[in-house]
Amino acid sequence: MAKKSNKPDKENNSKHEEKGKHLKSTVNEKNTNPESTGPSSKAVLAVVVIVVFLAALGAAYFITRSGSGSGFSSFVSAFHSAPRVAIAVTAYNSIEFSYTIACGTSVIERIVGSKQYHRNETTIDFFVINSTSCLVPNAALGSATGAVNENISNCMSRINSEPSIYINYSASGNLTRIKGTSLYTSGDATFLSECGIAQELG
Repeated sequence: MAKKSNKPDKENNSKHEEKGKHLKSTVNEKNTNPESTGPSSKAVLAVVVIVVFLAALGAAYFITRSGSGSGFSSFVSAFHSAPRVAIAVTAYNSIEFSYTIACGTSVIERIVGSKQYHRNETTIDFFVINSTSCLVPNAALGSATGAVNENISNCMSRINSEPSIYINYSASGNLTRIKGTSLYTSGDATFLSECGIAQELG
């Protein structure tokens, strides 16, 4: 029996290899060609970066700079003219406590040290609220040392009877709102460390 030649198979294999190399080369050219991304893709990426940056900046920016100046002015007027005011901070764990109480202390120091809006520290009621109780310091303001433990409802009644500032820790976003004679501000570690409300009150 004559031996079958495998020459055609070699030729076919050679053709497939050449075709494969051509396809691979084409794909690589498309992936490495700077023009393949197109100017429109770059423009979209730039827009996304700008939007994300502005969103982050807006979240951290104090609300009084975004069109609520009249409401804040009214609050400041009521706050500084009242015979007594309240500063309340929430603290549900040691991490939150360190940031909220630090900002609360900054607010108190700013008010007491302000030349324009100076207030005697004895007219500032300071409260530290946790999940079960309310601590009212009877020693140095801005500290829970020597605090008296009171019922939360009693503390809330006292806080709401005076122009007040609530300072809360929140990892989900930075926000400041004004409702009547109460200002509510909450934010993450960076936001509370900056404590913009203290600067605005001075």
